[in-house]
Amino acid sequence: MRLWIAGQERSADLGPGIVREARALDAAHRSQVMPSFGPDYRAEYLKESRSESDYEKRLFTLIRNRYGIASVSFAIPRKPGFVWALMGVVRRFLWKLLRYQHDRMAFQQNLINLQTVNALRWALDAKTLDIQRLEERLAALERRNDIPAPALETPHAASH
Repeated sequence: MRLWIAGQERSADLGPGIVREARALDAAHRSQVMPSFGPDYRAEYLKESRSESDYEKRLFTLIRNRYGIASVSFAIPRKPGFVWALMGVVRRFLWKLLRYQHDRMAFQQNLINLQTVNALRWALDAKTLDIQRLEERLAALERRNDIPAPALETPHAASH
């Protein structure tokens, strides 16, 4: 396999990684199960948050990594018996027949999901920037009026 990107031969540095990913996808496809995600892609990852901002960063990491709809094949369940075996054959045939439509709709939904995640990220960044500016302004006012700054307690820290 030879890989060319922008007129440069990149087989040596990119090839092994692509081969590994292709084998992993092939193994997931053959076993007909969804690929497993690492520990940083599970909801328990949020429990390790130390502050509200850390929680938000972790939450958006999860959302960003899980926004997509996967369209890997799956084992179609069936009940025992001849009739249900025949129905399984029909379902598998229908799935092969309609899979291209599912993939097209999944692609469109993934685009919508990505745009939603980006909009949420933008709104959170704007809120964080507004809060930072207000805190700086409040601190300047307190310094100007010689008011001691109170010890702030975040809601996350107060719940523990």
